[in-house]
Amino acid sequence: MVATVYPEVVSGPPRPSLILQPGLLLPGMERYHVPGLGAVLIDIEPGDQLSVR
Repeated sequence: MVATVYPEVVSGPPRPSLILQPGLLLPGMERYHVPGLGAVLIDIEPGDQLSVR
């Protein structure tokens, strides 16, 4: 038998989305544009978060 773990459900309305407009970043955020077939080297430190889209 497989034990399935479900995420905790929070009652109430959903939180509003955080919409980031071009040029408007949160403090401490950085954005890098890399063209197709391109590459970039980014210094990261322990505790940093990385998101790739």
